[in-house]
Amino acid sequence: MKNYLLVALLLSTLNGSGQFWCPNGSQWHYSFISMTSTGYVLLDYVGDSLVGDQVAQKLQKRRFEYYFLTSSLSRVI
Repeated sequence: MKNYLLVALLLSTLNGSGQFWCPNGSQWHYSFISMTSTGYVLLDYVGDSLVGDQVAQKLQKRRFEYYFLTSSLSRVI
C-alpha cells in the first residue's frame, strides 16, 4: 500500500507548473554589512523571457556598496 501511495505522489508532481510571483513594476531591496563595507541590493522585475518552451520572469540585480577603508561608493552590477 505504501508503494502505491509513493508512486502516485511521485507521478502527480510530473505535470507541475510554476507560478508568476512578481507583478509588473515589482521591486525588492535588502541591506548587508561586511567587515569592510555596507550597502544594499536592489532587485527589479524587468520583463519575461522564454526558456525552452516556458515563460520565465527576469529580475535585474544591482548592488550599491560603501567601502569603509576608502570612503568610496560604488555600484556593482
